Parts: sequence; C-alpha cells; structure tokens
Amino acid sequence: MGGKSIFTVPVSLSIPFAKSITDSMKVVAKVVGFPLTVWTHTPGKAEAWAGDHGAHAVSSPAEAAERSDMVLSMVVDGEQVASVLVGDGGVIEAARDDLLCIDMSTIAPPDTRRIG
Repeated sequence: MGGKSIFTVPVSLSIPFAKSITDSMKVVAKVVGFPLTVWTHTPGKAEAWAGDHGAHAVSSPAEAAERSDMVLSMVVDGEQVASVLVGDGGVIEAARDDLLCIDMSTIAPPDTRRIG
C-alpha cells in the first residue's frame, strides 16, 4: 500500500456503533500515519463529521478510492453495498490492483457472492 488514506463508509455517523467504528479508524489512521477519508449517502453529514474529527470528506466512493489504500464499508443492506462498491460513482470506478476493500455490512451471503 502506498500509505495514502483509509476510507470508511459508515451507515450513519450519528449512530453510536458507526461512530465508534469511525472513531476507532481515526485512531488507527493516526497511529499508522494515514489520513482518514469519509463519505456518506446523506449530503453534508460526512463534511460535518470530518470537520470535527480532522478527516477529509469526499463526494463519492470513487473519489475516496482514488485517494485511499483501504476501503471499509458498513452500510445497511446488499443494495447499498453494491451501490457503494460497484454502482455509479462506486469504488470500482477508481479501484486498482493494490486497493483493499473490506465490507463489514451484515448482508445475505447471496448478496455477497453477487457483488463479489
């Protein structure tokens, strides 16, 4: 990995679990020297959170993938995972061989196989 950034897509930056995950990623990113990039489906939410936590907000998953070495996604269902990873403006549009994508969403195995 080139050490560019860690990108995370939490389901909602206001839900305690997602906030906890994102806060943890912020600590990990700082320890290893990676800046943290965030994006959410809800316009303005990532920008507000990023401003309060020293992260960088972007306008699409593809933009985040361009500047990241690792993508962590955690959204509510298979359709949102597909949208984030392989949909229009998704991670796949800027993916490269060394990009690590980790989805932490709780989705059905058939959705995982379809997206993969």
